[in-house]
Amino acid sequence: MNLLKNFPEEQYDNYEYCLQYLRNNKTIGNEDAEYNGIFHIHWRGPIDNDKVILQIKSTLATQQVSKIYFWIENNLMTLMSPSYPKLMQFHKYVEVKIFDKEVFYQATGEQKNKDNIWRIYNMSHGDRRYRTDMLRWIILNIYGGVYTDADTLLLRDLRDLKINNWANSWGTALRSRCAEGCAIHLEKGSNVYEQMYLNNPTNSQCFLLIDQTSCPSAYRWDHENLRLTSLPSPFFDLMWAAEQREVDSVNFTGDFSIFFKETERETKLDNFMKGCFAYHWHNWWNAPELKKSYAGRLNEDIDKIIKEKYNINPIKIFQS
Repeated sequence: MNLLKNFPEEQYDNYEYCLQYLRNNKTIGNEDAEYNGIFHIHWRGPIDNDKVILQIKSTLATQQVSKIYFWIENNLMTLMSPSYPKLMQFHKYVEVKIFDKEVFYQATGEQKNKDNIWRIYNMSHGDRRYRTDMLRWIILNIYGGVYTDADTLLLRDLRDLKINNWANSWGTALRSRCAEGCAIHLEKGSNVYEQMYLNNPTNSQCFLLIDQTSCPSAYRWDHENLRLTSLPSPFFDLMWAAEQREVDSVNFTGDFSIFFKETERETKLDNFMKGCFAYHWHNWWNAPELKKSYAGRLNEDIDKIIKEKYNINPIKIFQS
């Protein structure tokens, strides 16, 4: 795995250095990277939370989108979801797809490795997030494009990253030498998923991102077979890395739920975590969706952009 060229390794966890670097560089990297406009998100269960709609809208507002693939595992459950109409108002750009065996076996790689990985995917892992941890790398192999977690709000055009294959890294000292993957870009056919499996083929949790013992085994920077660049955590996950957790007068004081609490601060895409490519709010799915919260104010700004960019007037969310 590579580090970002001309970026000091010792600064990978320094959020102040990273933020200044992001603001001083219009583009990052110098590879002839191709972005095909395909974005991926994985969702389990019914769409009963408007926060995932905000994630979709942030992608439409900030990126040049050809298609957003909304990956699910149960079609009926999705169709009956209360927020399904809010998703499909963007049907021209969003396509619901079921991840199954037929899709999986479209991936490149050796048959025996795919057979083992498919078996591992269908094991009971205790944490349902494990399926997402595997799926992200496999669908990127098949389709290429960008994967983002459902709790990741995109803030900046990813085409500014002139790097073929990349993933963000962990934002803590314990894991800072490992790729994390709330945001990933891979070219179609890049077999990183198979390379990760081969780094630890006897461990049924070889793809698990949140396990501190398995994660370093498959995701370490010193794995030369991982053909991607690990980007500093603050590029996508600034508040995870920021020790003081205060940026541009936004003080999260170590509490990610503040993103969903009311604020008097005028908050828009161009002044929130300015320079960062995304904001990762870390699974606060049960937080109230308040209109005057940071999230609600960003949603209002995003709606204006979408209306102007796509001539779509989004269904209202974050109105409490």
